[in-house]
Amino acid sequence: MKTLLLLLAVGCAVAQSHAQSSELYRSWNQPQEPFRVVGNVYYVGPSGIGAYLIDTEDGLILLDGAFEESVPIILNNIETLGFDAANIKLLITSHAHLDHVGGIAALKELTGATLLVNARDVKLMEAGGRGDFALGDAYTFPSVIVDSSLADGARVRLGSSVLTAHLTAGHTEGCTTWTMQVSEGDRELDVVFACSLSILDDVRLINEPSYPGIADDYRHSFDELNALPCDVFLTGHSFFFNLEDKLKQRAAGVDENPFVECDSFRKFVSDAEEAFDGRLKAEKAQTRPDGGDR
Repeated sequence: MKTLLLLLAVGCAVAQSHAQSSELYRSWNQPQEPFRVVGNVYYVGPSGIGAYLIDTEDGLILLDGAFEESVPIILNNIETLGFDAANIKLLITSHAHLDHVGGIAALKELTGATLLVNARDVKLMEAGGRGDFALGDAYTFPSVIVDSSLADGARVRLGSSVLTAHLTAGHTEGCTTWTMQVSEGDRELDVVFACSLSILDDVRLINEPSYPGIADDYRHSFDELNALPCDVFLTGHSFFFNLEDKLKQRAAGVDENPFVECDSFRKFVSDAEEAFDGRLKAEKAQTRPDGGDR
């Protein structure tokens, strides 16, 4: 695996892509020391893009693959934690956008893992992001063949670990929030890996909607997320769950695991719902009484 890591690092260093042409994307793709979050869940992504390793007695599960250029970071982080990436059996995803699944094709090829994706994101994954309802062909990534599509509510099991897929669509048509229970000491904790809820700039919700039913999808997503039990909140962007602050607390030797909290999750959902209501109101204000746009 070290040889493969070196080859990947060299290859990615010379690659020119959308991800690394953006100053913002570069800032998200900085090395991040990996760590155990809670139970058998580990953070293995770069600084600004979450990728999560779940250790089971029957192998490893990896949730998301960040950018294509993030693959060396993820592999190095897995190795640093004492795991072997060759033991990754399952790859699962939150949603089919460049910054979360750009590395999936390379990770699948390297590990031979089975790739599971929500049915509504399969086409976008296999098209490498081309034809995205919000982004068009602007932010493509290496296409990858999906081994199995998942329905809403699907359960993925490896060893004694079970993850449940919740369709929380809107950001993409197949945006998936994953939940699982982990043991931490004598406690059983509910972990929520939330999918993105933001509304991209060119998306339309009701006036010639970007895809049929998008507004209803967002409403369903808020309802679904608000109903979830939560003790630990993780998501595709580390700043949403205050990664830096929590690591500082941990380094300071606080008695309780700072990742065991869900106020940040409730705020994440509430802020997104407020933004959705604002966009909906703005679109309605642009609509003439006869149903056309002003």
